[in-house]
Amino acid sequence: MTDESELAIRRLRQYKHPITENLDPEVSASIPAYRSAGVVLPLFIANDGQLRVLLTVRASRLSSHGGDTALPGGRFELGDQSIEETARREAMEEIGLPKDSKQVSRLCIMETFLSANELAVTPIVVLTTQNIIQRLVPNESEVAQLFTVPLKAFLYHKPPLSLEKAMQVSPIDQRRAQILPGRRRDEPNSVPGADASESHWHTVYQVSWLGEQLKRHTFWDQRNPIRGLTRFVVLFLI
Repeated sequence: MTDESELAIRRLRQYKHPITENLDPEVSASIPAYRSAGVVLPLFIANDGQLRVLLTVRASRLSSHGGDTALPGGRFELGDQSIEETARREAMEEIGLPKDSKQVSRLCIMETFLSANELAVTPIVVLTTQNIIQRLVPNESEVAQLFTVPLKAFLYHKPPLSLEKAMQVSPIDQRRAQILPGRRRDEPNSVPGADASESHWHTVYQVSWLGEQLKRHTFWDQRNPIRGLTRFVVLFLI
């Protein structure tokens, strides 16, 4: 483990959000249980000592966000004792991530995010091992693919060459296939990154929302673009 990774893990263990530390759906007055969801943000130390994050690609047949990059997780169900239990149960069902806290230890609970379909989503940041990650088998009815990305890659607009070698960045010609068929209504008509002066990894553009200008980030991994709620969660983490 690198010193950088060790420091990041220590800081995550120390993080305590004053609201979400006690945000169990069944006792929350502001968020009804049926509008609550939990996701797991799995981290692990790779062979090079760097922290990597595990992401999923949702099965294309799913009616909600099919084909999108996501974090394993889902809605709160009756019987869940906490939002963390919700996230761990769903991650076990989707990708086979063990619920055992000794194998997958909690680092922190992040603040709650509002998804596009108005779910209150609480991410649980966990640490596991590369061996466990390599043994995961996705539930094909829900997850099409698993892939990992160096966590610190999300710090860069243009990653240094040493880091980019550990990544899979989409060539420009592949981006057209990624963005055009399922382009969202709030995304620009032009293909980001077509200008050679731009980053091949990260694009950002501004959109108007409720009278404010917001930045929309996309990270162009060759396996699937990282955008939507997932990008917000990862960016908040770092």
